[in-house]
Amino acid sequence: FSKIEAGHLELEQQPFDLVDCIESCLDLLATRAAEKELELAYFMDGTFVPRRIVGDGTRLRQILINLLGNAIKFTEKGEVVLSIAAGLPGIDGKQELHFAIRDMGIGIPPKRMDRLFHSFSQVDASTTRRYGGTGLGLVISKRLSELMGGTMWAESRGVPGQGSTFHFTIVAVAVSSISTGSTGHHPHNLHGKHLLLVSDNPTLHHVLSQQVEVWGMVPQLCMSGPEALTWLGQRGPCDVMLLDRQLSTQEMDALTLATILRAQPDTHDLPLILLAPLGHRKVSDKERALNITTYLAKPIKQSHLYDTLVSIFCGDPLPLQSAQERMGIDPQMAKRLPLRILVAEDNAVNQLLAQHLLRQMGYKSDVVATGREAVEALLRQPYDVVLMDVQMPEMDGLEATRFIREELPRAQQPYIIAMTANAMQGDRELCLEAGMNDYVSKPILVLELVRALQRCQPEIAPVQETTGAVPFQSPLDMKVWERFRASVSTDQPDFLVQLLDIFLTNTPKLLTALSEAAQQRNSEEVQRIAHTLKSNSDTFGALALAAMCRKLENLGKQGTLDGILAHVEQVELEYDRVRTALEQVRKELFL
Repeated sequence: FSKIEAGHLELEQQPFDLVDCIESCLDLLATRAAEKELELAYFMDGTFVPRRIVGDGTRLRQILINLLGNAIKFTEKGEVVLSIAAGLPGIDGKQELHFAIRDMGIGIPPKRMDRLFHSFSQVDASTTRRYGGTGLGLVISKRLSELMGGTMWAESRGVPGQGSTFHFTIVAVAVSSISTGSTGHHPHNLHGKHLLLVSDNPTLHHVLSQQVEVWGMVPQLCMSGPEALTWLGQRGPCDVMLLDRQLSTQEMDALTLATILRAQPDTHDLPLILLAPLGHRKVSDKERALNITTYLAKPIKQSHLYDTLVSIFCGDPLPLQSAQERMGIDPQMAKRLPLRILVAEDNAVNQLLAQHLLRQMGYKSDVVATGREAVEALLRQPYDVVLMDVQMPEMDGLEATRFIREELPRAQQPYIIAMTANAMQGDRELCLEAGMNDYVSKPILVLELVRALQRCQPEIAPVQETTGAVPFQSPLDMKVWERFRASVSTDQPDFLVQLLDIFLTNTPKLLTALSEAAQQRNSEEVQRIAHTLKSNSDTFGALALAAMCRKLENLGKQGTLDGILAHVEQVELEYDRVRTALEQVRKELFL
């Protein structure tokens, strides 16, 4: 943020795939949307939107993740939809790309719209209490869009359930004339094929029908199972059916419809593609018995849908796979190759992405934000693998790696995988010369990360899990929590719940005040608030959070506030982990 404010942030100008950039953002947030049973979708107007553009893909992804993440956070029911459009290229080849993120959340009162893009501001105090956060993300996102030649604004009627729409634009140059509506050459196998989509979600109808029409297919849309059966009875069989696993009409669910179709001669062999939420990871015996052709994980990706349809009509249907398998992720990888993993990365977006991908493989990981913190973590306990960003504050990844190779005994040497946005041969050689074992490029790609981990041969034996043991990655020290619980009295869960609720209610307020104090460089206020947070965190066994707050307290006491916002951001991220753990503890008090 300080670099942006000072005008020192330099944007990369590299070609990147716009569709891949967008879909990687959806991958990152799909789990969060699925947990809330929200529909997450995107639509690109393929007429003028270029497939590949020149620009800073990492910063664009940062904007998208922030806005999509906010939309999901503030929406309890319904959907979040990203749409992308573009104007005609100018004489200089530049185009304005328009992104819009629409949600069905709490909305924003019009009279408070002007507060949205101010530092550390949300629409009102109750929003901060319920949802947390500082509002700094919107400020950064707006500045980034402006650096890319565009702007950002929002629209809302302020009515809960009708939500808000956040818009932003950027100016870019297309690498080629291939639009997003094209996936290369369209084989004649798709042209003229009739596709029946059965879903009670109008947005899914709009997004998928528009897309398959670009490929020359003829879509038919039905809102329910009975409507689909009526259409099939009157019009005859279609060529392929997309069936929404979340079909919620009371008269007939998706698998009941599939059972009826398989019992009828005309549709017994009809290719059925099941559209399933990301959390639907295991194929049921019933689905296999119904001879489901394959299924696609929501949010539906253009490339996945296209490849699936082409495969079916080329006579080589894809095997029935889980969402993780389609992404190239083995959810059992951590069991086959148990590893203790440390992620050293100062960019919050990349931290979240790395943790998400590792979690999909079954790994739990710790995160630090600087090379110095990576060294300190390795001195505290051994790790098998370190995913090391090359460019970090205080001590960069190369310097940290040299220190680790020189100072740590052989038995504690981790396998270090560089994460770098600069994939040039010379940069790779620098990483290897510093003592790194491997490298992956950023943005992180699933298959590249999987292969790097598979090449790992840890020097130290993995930790053996024991029944009832609390993993190191837990944000709570359960021994401290149990001692506190016993001191209060184990037969008074209501009182413990009251204490937890006070902590969970007050901490977001304290974090907001801490961020404001840090922004204003008020060292006394930073010291006071950090002291309170430290004390409260220690009480509940959140020792890592307490240690971070202790560090902030000391910085405030010394009046050393350079880089303080990065420390505050780390505290906020750690509190999110603590909050999740304490909410689970709260539920267990009444079991």
